Amino acid sequence: AFSEWRISYFVWLMSKYAKTYVKKALQNSPLIGLDDFGFLISLCYEGSKTKTELIQQNIMEVSSGMEIIKRLEKKKLIKSFRDEKDKRAIRLAATLKGQTVLAEAMKEMYKASNIIAGDLNDNERVQLLSILNKLHLFHNPIFLKEAKTDLVEIQEKYLVES
Repeated sequence: AFSEWRISYFVWLMSKYAKTYVKKALQNSPLIGLDDFGFLISLCYEGSKTKTELIQQNIMEVSSGMEIIKRLEKKKLIKSFRDEKDKRAIRLAATLKGQTVLAEAMKEMYKASNIIAGDLNDNERVQLLSILNKLHLFHNPIFLKEAKTDLVEIQEKYLVES
């Protein structure tokens, strides 16, 4: 149990360090933080998405995700429009201004990302990326399907006791 606590603690610390570097990287940008950046990069590189798709992809609660969408729309970095196939659905896309803002932010975010990866060599970076991807693949279905499930049930359903 002690090692699991330490993993959680160090992941939490890394998130704090990353947040600090990202804040510096975005200080001269209309993007407020990593959430704004994540929403915008998703739309720029992957194309339009529904609000729900974008919010779920960025591991957000609906209310927080909607606030980010409103903020990015107000700054004219993204736009909303009716889905061609499902007229009830609203899709989002990056605007030309959003693409320009992202391109500028990427220059600074590259610096922040390099610092976040620290003094790991190439092999260690590949290992870390592999482990983080494995954890993402584990946690994402839980996030998407188990919002109302308690921890004991999640533990029993997803973790095999060794």
